Amino acid sequence: MSKGFFFFLFFLSVMAVVPTIAEIKGGAIQIKRDESPDQQNAPPEELIQAIQKRKAELDERAGELEKEKQRLQTLKNEINGQLAKLNEAENQKKKKPEGEAEIQMTHLAKMYEAMPAKDAAERMDQMEEPLVLKILLRIKPKTGAKILEEMKPSRAAKLSEKLLKVTP
Repeated sequence: MSKGFFFFLFFLSVMAVVPTIAEIKGGAIQIKRDESPDQQNAPPEELIQAIQKRKAELDERAGELEKEKQRLQTLKNEINGQLAKLNEAENQKKKKPEGEAEIQMTHLAKMYEAMPAKDAAERMDQMEEPLVLKILLRIKPKTGAKILEEMKPSRAAKLSEKLLKVTP
């Protein structure tokens, strides 16, 4: 701890043992010592013991305050850690639907890739274009070409044009 803090503690302990009266007159502080008969005759040893006792009390209180400060810092760190975990879980939750949808789309594309081209083309003729485009982008080009070959020429041409626009 700093020297100023110890001086302050010493000052407080002296003030506790030696009562004073402070008056402000004309902008100046005047300190009058309340010299009761007990204090006038008090031996210096008693004053020193009283000061030491007060210092010990203040040191004990400072120790208690330091322990409380450490406890509060520990709690703060725990709360910050839990908050970080909560934020991370929330971010993962937001990302998960996109990731799941991507996994499902890849799985669907693999199923169509495994089908005979004619069967895949018949089913894709019944689907909306955005879904067909997503599937065609995820399958091998050779398989996609066979599927487009089995589709109606107008639909295959339309999908081919859109594939050019969608392809990264």
